[in-house]
Amino acid sequence: MFLRLNIDEILKNFNFNKEAKIKLQHNTGNKIRILPFRAKFEEIYIANFKSVTGELSRIITSRKLKDSYTADSICNHITKNINIENEDEDVFRDLVKELFFNKFNELEIFHPIIYNYVTLQNTEHKKIASFLNSVLVNEEIKHVVMQTYDYKPKNIMLGLILESLPELLCEEIVQDENYINYLPFVQTVFIEDLKFMLSNEKLYVEYFEEFIKYYFFFYVSQISLKLNQMFNSDISRPDPLFFTLEGEKISKSRTSYGVGWNLLSGNIANLFSHAICLEFLNHTVESFPIKLSYVNIAEIVKKMNTDEKQCLQNDIDQLLSLYKDHIQDIDWESFNLNYIYYDDDCLNKIYELLRAIEYQFARSIGNRKSANQKYSKWFEDFCRKNFLKSHGPLGFTLSLTQEYLILITRLCMNNKDKIGLKSLFLEYERRGLFLDSDSKDAVIQLFDKLNILEKKSDSGDAQYVKAVL
Repeated sequence: MFLRLNIDEILKNFNFNKEAKIKLQHNTGNKIRILPFRAKFEEIYIANFKSVTGELSRIITSRKLKDSYTADSICNHITKNINIENEDEDVFRDLVKELFFNKFNELEIFHPIIYNYVTLQNTEHKKIASFLNSVLVNEEIKHVVMQTYDYKPKNIMLGLILESLPELLCEEIVQDENYINYLPFVQTVFIEDLKFMLSNEKLYVEYFEEFIKYYFFFYVSQISLKLNQMFNSDISRPDPLFFTLEGEKISKSRTSYGVGWNLLSGNIANLFSHAICLEFLNHTVESFPIKLSYVNIAEIVKKMNTDEKQCLQNDIDQLLSLYKDHIQDIDWESFNLNYIYYDDDCLNKIYELLRAIEYQFARSIGNRKSANQKYSKWFEDFCRKNFLKSHGPLGFTLSLTQEYLILITRLCMNNKDKIGLKSLFLEYERRGLFLDSDSKDAVIQLFDKLNILEKKSDSGDAQYVKAVL
């Protein structure tokens, strides 16, 4: 099987029409879905990630919330089913609201199934939940989640509240947005960690939202790096991205400064261009059993003969010519490739297509430049709210709070009583958490302070971290 582009379909789906009032549109998601972002951004889209976890929980368990509920509706249901004196009813209602509802009048998470009752705030949260389900969840873990949610609490009051909640409809949710799982290694460790969390109800109840936030960051940050490596990317393991611990002193000489947020932010900027380029490349004459990533394309091209490669080059040349011809508000004469580093001319031609897309975004002074920035702002804003720390003139670094570090440590240890310090750092890296020597020292000092570091000598080989309670 060889690769040819369906130029006519591309022209139709991207609106290549000089005579139309609507100019060429950089549409994504028709042939391949990579990320749940749009070229439109509002802060509410990434705020309150709890809404995302609620929708993800419902997708995993194939449940739909039939009716809404309030603190009063729950209290009404309970008081009808228990014996309580009239004069005590108001006190009882106040107690329920104080113990089980937060200041936003939302039900506190006290049982895993309560995540199914978290209100969905907007359709963008639904898109992110659908994305996370596509790239992280499999059928095996769905079964484990369902078993965990069926657990009946021994506490009578908790049982009464659960019985008072509206019915959850059992409904197989047909997703209209299926995303390509570009990074299977992220899903592998996610499943491993989620199984452990589900075996510890308290951990799941308290930290599921933070857990999902971290894996959202892990996946999107890694795909940002891998996409920019294009055909040379290794999609079997994470690329280094260095974090610091909250409170650390930072300098420009630190690895965590140069190979942390400074590296990631530059890669995020090109996400929209990659989404468009891969959308072009998935408009093929022949149908493929999989969505084509850069790595897939490189494997296909490698097996093509000279004539087949020439046909593909001609297709991309034609697309490039049409693309430039339909975007006439920039100076294409100044468009030059500084370097081409692939061994195959076909791959170099695809690289040229990507650079042309990036070039017109960079040179545009209108809506296209703004659209490109808004696409990447989804993830940039999420990072600022959750994983970035400002250091004044030095800017931002990727940063973890002590609470997050302890959570990830618990995941790395799983059910072990203790783990060697060097092994722990390797487990961090499996989860995309890289630390330079200064940050590793800070971790050791923190664990020593928490009295969970067991030293048989000063050697890293003879230091162990004890189970975190």
